[in-house]
Amino acid sequence: MRLKSQETDDNSPLHLPPGWSWAKVQDVGEVKLGRQRSPEHHHGPYMRPYLRVANVFEDRIDVSDVLEMNFTPKEFETYRLKRGDILLNEGQSLELVGRPAMYRDEVPGACFQNTLVRFRAGPSVTPSFALLTFRYYLHSHRFQQLAQWTVNIAHLSVSRFAEMRFALPPLNEQRRIVAKIEELFSDLDAGVVALERVRANLKWYRAAVLKAAVEGKLTADWRAQHPDVEPSSVLLKRLQGEQQGILLPVSNGGIRSSRRSSRLAGSHSFDLRQLAETGLPSGWALARLDHICKEIVDCPHSTPRWTDKGVACVRTTEFRPGRLLLDPVRYVSETTYQERITRLKPEAEDILYSREGGILGIACIVPPGIRLCLGQRMMLMRATVTSRYLMHVLNSPQLLSLVAKLTGGSASPHLNVGDVKAFPIPFPPYAEQLAIVQEIKSRLSIVDEVEAQVEANLKRAARLRQGILKRAFEGRLVPQDPTDEPGSRLLKRVREGLESYAQGDIGTASKRPRQTRRGPQTSPIHAMDNPDGERREA
Repeated sequence: MRLKSQETDDNSPLHLPPGWSWAKVQDVGEVKLGRQRSPEHHHGPYMRPYLRVANVFEDRIDVSDVLEMNFTPKEFETYRLKRGDILLNEGQSLELVGRPAMYRDEVPGACFQNTLVRFRAGPSVTPSFALLTFRYYLHSHRFQQLAQWTVNIAHLSVSRFAEMRFALPPLNEQRRIVAKIEELFSDLDAGVVALERVRANLKWYRAAVLKAAVEGKLTADWRAQHPDVEPSSVLLKRLQGEQQGILLPVSNGGIRSSRRSSRLAGSHSFDLRQLAETGLPSGWALARLDHICKEIVDCPHSTPRWTDKGVACVRTTEFRPGRLLLDPVRYVSETTYQERITRLKPEAEDILYSREGGILGIACIVPPGIRLCLGQRMMLMRATVTSRYLMHVLNSPQLLSLVAKLTGGSASPHLNVGDVKAFPIPFPPYAEQLAIVQEIKSRLSIVDEVEAQVEANLKRAARLRQGILKRAFEGRLVPQDPTDEPGSRLLKRVREGLESYAQGDIGTASKRPRQTRRGPQTSPIHAMDNPDGERREA
């Protein structure tokens, strides 16, 4: 299913700047899909590193997890990467499909998998300008408009990518644009780094507060002042009954077997020392999550049909610990909403929990006064106890540590519903739960405000970055030089040169590949501009 055709709305300007010309991606470079991964390639005499989607981020190659597979010498020549090649995510989530990065020889001798598309710039375009073009396409949603998507993955397709329109300026103007954007982006990047540092410090402080809350340290004075408070064991018995085996005494040291199976039972019991070095406070107990919730449901396993207006539908990308971001918001129709709430209709103070994808193990509260539809990769919980206390426990370092153990090493990180239901929850008396929530609120209210400001400024930086790219491709970022060779003439000259070379036409000196002492003859398609604008041999 295609989200929207390129022809209906590709966000292209109606009129190109002077000296610019329309081309296709395949006119200005070589487009190639990577080699398919197969068990037969897992071993062999020619094991080589290869890059995949997990390695390619916007303008950055991550080499922390590089795999290997067998590439014969012939395959190596086909799929090897060269400095200046641009890799784009062929298969990815819809908002990230087409995410591009330039290969700068981070992993010498690397090849690439068929989850990536390689663009190798020809003589009419510099690799750095091509990279900026594709970053502009990513943020102006052109790749999304072009992509075809299934339930979870959007596909760019080599053929559709090769046919995309490409605005080609004169070569000298390409270099001026790259230089100006790098200057402007460097200032933006410095600001973003500072904001990310602030966000990291806030995250550390939040984790410290939640850790202390789960260990009972925030309410030590409160307990001393309320020695006669009803213990949690009484509350647990009243909620569901002791005969169901829901009470887990501190002395137990782990999760006791229950009627529902889970990897947390038996040999995978959760050591209480991971919750607190000195054990849980007096009067506390450890309860299974599903024993202190009225309802725990998984969301529909499908992408909803989006509409321009209707009922707000939440995605896990909008989850933050303790709060839900609804700006911007996406919508579904009333019919879709009714279909997706058959298991449980979200209500205010319900807990949303991410159990799959890149944002894993995050809990937030459904805000009051809004109808919400659930997207995918999430769960909905309705607690029989203080929902905000339970939300804080789910976001605590202790529970996140458990999540990491349950999902570690998985190619597609996700939590099993049964494991989530069996989560061990430190359970204080009800009155102390309220006191803990208040203590957390008093410490994190300022943190929430600062985090919101940081989020707003990061979004503003993203808008500024896109605005810079937009101005560049409208011809308003750098001045045009009438003496530059127009893009149309450049493209024509390159095409004629390639055709002449292919036909063996060496009748004129201008079309003759030069033999130099530096190396063998080269054709125009192999004489590419490197990221710094200098000519190089491929």
